[in-house]
Amino acid sequence: MDILGNTFLGRNRHNYELRGYPCFDTDFHSNVSLESEDDALIFKNDRYQIFDSVDHINVASTPNQFQSSDPTVRLGAASLGVGDFDGDGADDLFLATGYAWYYSPAGAREWRFLSAKADTIEQQLFGDFDGDGRTDVVALRGGQFMVSWGGVSDWEVHNPDPTGGNLLLLPSAITAMAVGDFDGDGHADVFWADGQTWWVSYGGNTPFVEVQTSSHRVKDLRFGDFDGNGTTDVFSVVSDGVSLRWMVSYSRKSVQGLFSSWTLLRSKLTDTVDGLIVADFGGSGKADVATNCGADAPGCWRISYGGLQDWRYYTLGTFGPYVAGVGHFLGQVEADLLSWDNLPFGPLVFTTEFSISMGGISPLTRYSTQDMR
Repeated sequence: MDILGNTFLGRNRHNYELRGYPCFDTDFHSNVSLESEDDALIFKNDRYQIFDSVDHINVASTPNQFQSSDPTVRLGAASLGVGDFDGDGADDLFLATGYAWYYSPAGAREWRFLSAKADTIEQQLFGDFDGDGRTDVVALRGGQFMVSWGGVSDWEVHNPDPTGGNLLLLPSAITAMAVGDFDGDGHADVFWADGQTWWVSYGGNTPFVEVQTSSHRVKDLRFGDFDGNGTTDVFSVVSDGVSLRWMVSYSRKSVQGLFSSWTLLRSKLTDTVDGLIVADFGGSGKADVATNCGADAPGCWRISYGGLQDWRYYTLGTFGPYVAGVGHFLGQVEADLLSWDNLPFGPLVFTTEFSISMGGISPLTRYSTQDMR
């Protein structure tokens, strides 16, 4: 028996229990377990007697399989991806454990296997790059964009030379990039900010085109369609020379390489984009800006519709310090918010299920059908 390539999120039982003497020793390797080796594995020689041992279980020493960081919360709000991986029109949640990729249909069902890939979520970009209605996964390797179609196919070369021969200019980390549909053709594009210039690779398979000069990098930006024309715009907190403002740089539909200069949305409601989530919570076809109200106001959520209005406050019920995901999980126009259930965090509470707030305004209600971590 060979136990390999599994992800064990449970902490309340042994991951592998060998009962009885095998004809040949069994193997346990290349797995992900959140428990220690002694808690994860055990050997029983009969129904009643339990030896505190892992006899007849061969355990590979490298890579380490035990006491792994929980992949569902390892990076806080960035731990899970969002996309439509089964093509049903509703967003799903994506999980990368370091040995395999999984998705949860609409964020409500159990984790389902996509493919055995070791790439973690911070090494990936998500978008529908071929326009088939399913979310694809793009990685940066050796200066090339590689793609896994639907997160299921083997890696393929998607763009062998995105910089047109200037590979030394390309960052080593894909976290310098983001995804949006900047020309409105229904295919995902790759956005890159190097601290001086913004670039876009249309469809992810063309050479990067300069679209704007700016010192703002991806970490300083948020992305959404603020004018409702079907293209992704760029949002940030920008100084107008006197004070900070919420501003947007508009992309132009069907025109590649043209972004507007910073355009005022309103006086700033925050000093940075940290903690801000851009999505269409109102179902208007335009992007809104939202965030929680801080540690002093648990369960409070606030939205600036269109990024133009003052905050509107909503009491959703107690949720954790970050959300699990924002997307169109119910297949509706407005975006929904998923949280690690609606119980307070504390030493005696281990949140394992998702709760949902429809449109980011309704009280959180239990959503997932089983434990998700």
